[in-house]
Amino acid sequence: MQTQHQHITLLTTNALGFPFLIRHKAIKFTGTDNRPYIIHRTTSGVEILTYKTFMEKRHVIRHKHYPIRKEFDPNKIVTIQNRKPFNWMTNNCEDFASEVIEDVSCVKMQPHSPQRTQWIIVLAIILIAMIIVKKK
Repeated sequence: MQTQHQHITLLTTNALGFPFLIRHKAIKFTGTDNRPYIIHRTTSGVEILTYKTFMEKRHVIRHKHYPIRKEFDPNKIVTIQNRKPFNWMTNNCEDFASEVIEDVSCVKMQPHSPQRTQWIIVLAIILIAMIIVKKK
């Protein structure tokens, strides 16, 4: 299933099961049948779904288009990416989306997982505050 259009879209949606704390990243593309599809990493692996199926119980928070400059073959991406297991800290949905965007659009994504960076900063601030309070 290759795409015939010249861009992919990075979607930020609510994460099922974590509606207020976590955001989910996925890539929307148009297949050769002219229908919208989603490719995304879950805790059980990378999958391709129709846009309609993916959006059940979800809403789009943000979207951003990226040009396709290199080969974008979703089935090949699934095969390659499923060799790498899901990991909250090193291989999550944001890491996956960032890697695909860098590979096919040649746009550098920094940080690869903005949420992970934000949570680390929050935890560091809490830890520092706890140390300061304990010393008083």
